[in-house]
Amino acid sequence: MKTVILSLSLLWGSQAIGAESLYCNFTEPFIKITFDGSTKNITKVSPEDLNEETGNFDPQNLGPGVLVRLGEPDASPPAYQLRDQQGTAILRLVFDGQGSDGMSDKTYPISAEYMGFSGLMGGCHTD
Repeated sequence: MKTVILSLSLLWGSQAIGAESLYCNFTEPFIKITFDGSTKNITKVSPEDLNEETGNFDPQNLGPGVLVRLGEPDASPPAYQLRDQQGTAILRLVFDGQGSDGMSDKTYPISAEYMGFSGLMGGCHTD
């Protein structure tokens, strides 16, 4: 299996021209993961991040990350992993147009599996 590291702008290419960030939503448990393409920073927000003093959620900073292409370069649909600085996989992403947050009727352009919670599937979009 070949692995190719790509920049975010190249990754999105025809998928979402000009995309700078990736936003992923999951339910049961409710988790949001964001990858900022300009800073390469990954953040995660979940119910346990609620700051009871302020009533706001304090996102967990997972540090810098990189998107890695999985499989052959011409595989369809394309699959990627979002990995942290240590190389640990955080998300598996597939550009299949079938992503779902598991709660709403919304269909996302990217399916995602959160690797930090076994089998948790979600949906992602770009800006």
